[in-house]
Amino acid sequence: MLAGVPITWRPWSAASEAEDVGQFDIGIMPMPDDIWTRGKCAFKALQYMAMEVPAVCSAVGMNTDVIRHGQNGFLATTATEWLQYLDELIGSFDLRRRIGAAARRTVECDYSMVASTNLFGEVIRSVVGESAGRQKDAHTHPMVVE
Repeated sequence: MLAGVPITWRPWSAASEAEDVGQFDIGIMPMPDDIWTRGKCAFKALQYMAMEVPAVCSAVGMNTDVIRHGQNGFLATTATEWLQYLDELIGSFDLRRRIGAAARRTVECDYSMVASTNLFGEVIRSVVGESAGRQKDAHTHPMVVE
């Protein structure tokens, strides 16, 4: 445990996870920089961001794609950076609110079901369009079989 820091332990529950995360002031996602974590998705960061919770995350893997440092979250590499960004967020309600709101917009625009549905639709349309183009070419250039 951390000396002088009060800790409330709550077992994870699917039923209360969103409510629990929504009560956080700051989300943290510390990870070592290794081959395993470089391949991980930024799921925990996205959970914080979706709930407008400003996050400080290790600058590893997908975190560096999801988080725009200083805009919708913070990316930390060293212990000094971790302390600096946490201190900045702890010291400023306005910063927490601004970063949290930008984080939520990121999730809505790039990672929400609506955004994913639109992206999926684009992929399907491109595949169907390519397939239709191949079928059209097959009819205009019939293959001769002898």
